Amino acid sequence: MKCTVCESDAITRFSPDLDIRGLGACEEHVNTLRWAMYLLMNEGETAFETYLLAVRKNEPKKDRKKSVDSSIKTSETTD
Repeated sequence: MKCTVCESDAITRFSPDLDIRGLGACEEHVNTLRWAMYLLMNEGETAFETYLLAVRKNEPKKDRKKSVDSSIKTSETTD
């Protein structure tokens, strides 16, 4: 499972039921997603989505160019 905010490996999850996958959280975002889960359960989907969108917007972007460059180099060397 991946963190709902940053896509890194999750260490825990928040779910209202064991049958529901829920929200994955990495160590850095546990408290953020704890609050998001509270909003979802008590204030509704609109408050939850607004909060999560704001959190994701403030999250630093991953260096995607670096990972793309390394995969290109790998494919060039294996051909």
